[in-house]
Amino acid sequence: MMKLMIIFPIIFFIGCVVINNDIVENISINLTKNFEFFVDYQIEKICYSKIDETLYVLEPNTKLIHIYHKKKKINTIGGVGFEKGKFNKLVDITISPDEKLLTLDSFTKKIARFNKEGKWLNESKLKGVEKPILFDINLNNELFVYDEYNKEIFIFNDILSEPIYNFGKFQFETPTKISCNNDFLLIYDSSLNKTLFYNTMGHYEKEEDGFIQIDKYNQRFILKRNFIEKFQINKTFSNTKNLKFALSSQKWEDFKIQNNILLLNSKNKINIYIIEYEN
Repeated sequence: MMKLMIIFPIIFFIGCVVINNDIVENISINLTKNFEFFVDYQIEKICYSKIDETLYVLEPNTKLIHIYHKKKKINTIGGVGFEKGKFNKLVDITISPDEKLLTLDSFTKKIARFNKEGKWLNESKLKGVEKPILFDINLNNELFVYDEYNKEIFIFNDILSEPIYNFGKFQFETPTKISCNNDFLLIYDSSLNKTLFYNTMGHYEKEEDGFIQIDKYNQRFILKRNFIEKFQINKTFSNTKNLKFALSSQKWEDFKIQNNILLLNSKNKINIYIIEYEN
């Protein structure tokens, strides 16, 4: 049974600085916990469409995706098969720039596209990769795919194109998540507990300890065991006391920032925060 909680907003204010030649536009942020709930199955990955108010939850080892619209479950899609809307080895999900659900099947090497009700729309087979297991796409429609066989990241101008570049061979051991905005690609390596930063053309920038995500202004959030820290930077370019939120009695397993949404999940709990930026 799903349990729902509505919580009040948290407001952050930060300055404006430049770090390692990267402009970080720190502005006032309204961080509102939109809702949280529990599910009666284990969660592998989640993604969320802010426009459609639709949450997609990937259940491990089932090839099933559960769909919630305005906090109510409306559909479950997937299952084993090769026909439309089925999967052979479903490994990752994300949201497209037009707020559609994208799924990655590692065996067929296909990315499928679904609407908010879970209706299959179309699919495309990835070119030039052998065993894709992680992917993400930014608002510029640039697609990033991790190929476990080649141990590299492949960059595509769009889903239908040939890869324009590949990089990262021998630079990470066990990537478990890739995420991106219009400036950076982040790769979290769980075996090293490090996040590697690349620009969107694959140039290595830096690495930092921990599981880190960035918002559209490149402000950093780090996942701790049972809370999130937001890095605070002062005008001397040094970290000050970090802000903490999303304190939980359960261990957070995963989080992601995309399209002004911060998503968190433990094994069976989901929190969704809406990020609003003040002028």
